[in-house]
Amino acid sequence: MVASKKHGQESASFGQWLSDRLRENPRYRHYAVYYDHGDKTIHPNVAAIKGIYGDKVTSSSQLTQVDVMVAKPSGEIIALVEIEERPSSPKKLIGDVFTNLMCSRYAVRVNGEQRYFNITPETILILAGIMNPKGNKFKKLERVIKPRISDFSSPKDAVGLDQVRFLFRDTIEEVIDELKVYFGRLIND
Repeated sequence: MVASKKHGQESASFGQWLSDRLRENPRYRHYAVYYDHGDKTIHPNVAAIKGIYGDKVTSSSQLTQVDVMVAKPSGEIIALVEIEERPSSPKKLIGDVFTNLMCSRYAVRVNGEQRYFNITPETILILAGIMNPKGNKFKKLERVIKPRISDFSSPKDAVGLDQVRFLFRDTIEEVIDELKVYFGRLIND
């Protein structure tokens, strides 16, 4: 019998990979990479990444959490990544999109203090996960959800709808490989 993987294991692995890759590149060495689902005692950049509306994190201002965040030293967010390690429903994806589009900032607790990060027009939101590309859920994503989302507008202090990316594959391993290719291109450009 094969032991099942712990929830968040692939997200943590990707976050650590991305953190290491950025540190290796002199151009991005000082960028911040935070990721959820890891061991905080070993990796100091493991933190809950809270999407909020407003100036400060409070129980009423927190709207969502994402799995990975990359930010410039100035605190401007480059990318937010939500990784669904289990098959996702269209309802879950819509919730992930719109809760993130309602956020005006993101925050992580570092050394006991909240550190705040700002969304810019260049901030990308990537929703990634498992979905059979031949199935009805994928067809619904491609034919209904993506086109309908483009009909909405987002606030000026939020991620722009044109900056939302979907990345779905058959397995979580394929998803992580695609994320590595995507960010590898960004790092090497």
